Amino acid sequence: MFSSNAVMKGSLLLDGFVRAIWVPVKSQGVRTLAITPFGEPIPRRERPAIVDEGMRLLAFLAPGEKHRVRFGPVTQTTTR
Repeated sequence: MFSSNAVMKGSLLLDGFVRAIWVPVKSQGVRTLAITPFGEPIPRRERPAIVDEGMRLLAFLAPGEKHRVRFGPVTQTTTR
């Protein structure tokens, strides 16, 4: 959950477990909350609530900009 420069990324909790990381990205005038799940995709039934919360977060982080939430591909994690 840390980047190469030791900055912690945002985490998405689902049912009490960290299931994804998120980062805000700006491209072509749109601020996107890019969500990257761990291990398996976020279930479709859970996505509307996550999108709603993500849009509120983006309104706080980048008021007045266009916003969207994007679910990226699953990242496989390893344990040591």
